[in-house]
Amino acid sequence: MLGFDSARLDLERTEIRAPVSGVVSRLQIQVGQRLNPGQIIMTIVPVDKLYVDANFRESQLRRVRIGMPVTLTSDLYGGDVVYHGKITGFAGGTGSSMAVIILHAGIIFVVEYKLGARQFDRSSLDQVYGYGLDLKHFHETSHDRPVVPILVATGAMGWLANKFASNPRRQD
Repeated sequence: MLGFDSARLDLERTEIRAPVSGVVSRLQIQVGQRLNPGQIIMTIVPVDKLYVDANFRESQLRRVRIGMPVTLTSDLYGGDVVYHGKITGFAGGTGSSMAVIILHAGIIFVVEYKLGARQFDRSSLDQVYGYGLDLKHFHETSHDRPVVPILVATGAMGWLANKFASNPRRQD
């Protein structure tokens, strides 16, 4: 009977049970491969907690609110596959700009980064002010909080350092 018990235990150890339901992604093992404790063998994407990052122009978001129901289709599957969900939040900026919202000591800092830019124009200033006003007026929890818009040109420091380094007469 000892051989039978050993064989049954070996068979039970050939199955790996996932702690969550989902779809296997990035499978990193082959059939017959021996495993080590703690070895990562795959990633499981929980399909009940998927999210989509969608890019829209600000003018397209006027009536969009957190919590609104969403129905969308994918270009990959066409109209045959329909997804349902809800808006859970907004992220600022794409492409050459990115915004971060920081809450510190009751003050909301809206920091917009112009990636690689050495300077910015009036429209960039208007945009970061607009983000601040949107927070102040359209998000109920922000109505009574001070909002501080900050604009950062990420390429300015290197540009300024090179400019000042090339001027030997400059005294600091």
